[in-house]
Amino acid sequence: MVAEKMPDPRRRKLAYQLLNGFMEAEAEPKQLSREEMQIVFIVERIYQHRINLCTRGNLDFEDKDLEAIISAYEQLNRLFARLMYDQGWHDAGQGL
Repeated sequence: MVAEKMPDPRRRKLAYQLLNGFMEAEAEPKQLSREEMQIVFIVERIYQHRINLCTRGNLDFEDKDLEAIISAYEQLNRLFARLMYDQGWHDAGQGL
């Protein structure tokens, strides 16, 4: 029995970084896709809502509860990115 090769953790990290905009895949400027425009819009909404909450609740922008919420979403996003990468890697190995 041949052991199944495991996904490369470096490529998984790269997929996460690209997915979350921590690095650019292309150096030259390009037209944003519909999905990328939606991501930019959502991120801007989150930021604006955070400012609104801080202003309305007289909270510091670095409030520990707001930071905890954002951190939890980031952890969830990292998990989803990992699962998506692993599933894609598995499907590609199956010829799907």
